[in-house]
Amino acid sequence: MNWKALLGLAISYIAVLLVGAAVFKVLEEAFSPPVNETAALPKRADLEGVLQNFSDHQNLSISLQELLGLIDAADEVRSVNVKYAESVNTTTKFYIDFFDSLFFCGTIITTIGYGHITPKTDPGKLFCIAYALIGIPVTFFLLAAIGIKLGDANRWGEKKIKRALKVLERWPGVLRSFTLFLITVIGFGIFFFAPAYLFMIVEGWTYLDAIYYVFITLSTIGFGDMVTTLQDIENIYYDYAYKIAVIVWIMTGLSFLATIIDLISDAMKQVQQQMQENLKNVATGVNLDKFGNSLAGSVKGLGTPQMLKRKGKGKKGKAESAPDISSGYDTMEKERGMAWGPDRETIL
Repeated sequence: MNWKALLGLAISYIAVLLVGAAVFKVLEEAFSPPVNETAALPKRADLEGVLQNFSDHQNLSISLQELLGLIDAADEVRSVNVKYAESVNTTTKFYIDFFDSLFFCGTIITTIGYGHITPKTDPGKLFCIAYALIGIPVTFFLLAAIGIKLGDANRWGEKKIKRALKVLERWPGVLRSFTLFLITVIGFGIFFFAPAYLFMIVEGWTYLDAIYYVFITLSTIGFGDMVTTLQDIENIYYDYAYKIAVIVWIMTGLSFLATIIDLISDAMKQVQQQMQENLKNVATGVNLDKFGNSLAGSVKGLGTPQMLKRKGKGKKGKAESAPDISSGYDTMEKERGMAWGPDRETIL
């Protein structure tokens, strides 16, 4: 695949991602029923528990009722709307952020599928099915093309090294194993350990949890028990940039794994070809041995009495025999250290 085709695949992937995010956002917002939300005001039971806790830890001499009365008095003075209602119902229109929708579409076409965002409406579910049928093949073709290109770059580098160090031409497998090991170590550092450290800082996870999340994501297992981009970042532009960076990291990480798979498959093909050549050489040697044995049998047959006697008429009309080559053949065999029996078929 040339670079133009690869660029076309990349543009197609981006277009599928953006169009899918926009369509999913529109469908979910248009067909979702209004959401009944409970205002984030504390219930009286919750507030009483907090105040009781506070009173116990501070060793206050006033009772819980006195604390509640103090809050009521402060509320009246400041005219602050602190209520102890069980719930306050408000009806709002369903809303999903575009970048959340974008991240959701990315998890669909990479087959990660965290499950932290799911379609709630029937049109959204139908679109999700159709979108996956289109987006997943595009993503796989792109990842395979990137892997092949990066693998070609690695093979080009190997050829340059072989030309510079001609001694390595005798052991091509050593150079391939070394480059594969080097790429794997560097790739794991860039796409596994470094991102895990950043997730530990941004998400507040332990480093082990971050490594676990990175592996579950790039292996496309996607349990969904740990998901990035759910933290509220005050700066909305940082939040958008973070979500885009996670999507780019997922794609580049999957491309790295595709490269490793391409190099391993290429190495296995080389091993298979070498084994086939070895088997071919062995088969050729066996055929040459059979031919040599057959030729030796033919030569031995020339020394038998039947082949040595040949009737015919000479110049004087007398029968003459064929020249006896057995003595010369025996001399040759003796020189080779071999002695034939009377039947000339067994070696004495």
